[in-house]
Amino acid sequence: MISDKVLAEKISVRVLEVNRLLNEAVVLVAEEGSVDEMEEFRMAVGRVLGELILLIANPIYRKHPELQPEGLSHS
Repeated sequence: MISDKVLAEKISVRVLEVNRLLNEAVVLVAEEGSVDEMEEFRMAVGRVLGELILLIANPIYRKHPELQPEGLSHS
């Protein structure tokens, strides 16, 4: 997807930051929202993160495996 390693690394950092922020948002909804809101929000975030990983992160890590964070595997 992204041939340039420097650019791929910048994108990877941002993908990880988006992941972190969305996970924080899930915690926020869990703490302050209703059970129904939490379930709906958690499912929506899961779909978004799934697409982010499948369409952006995995192609980058296949092309630049050295950028893949330790403990993360790609398909």
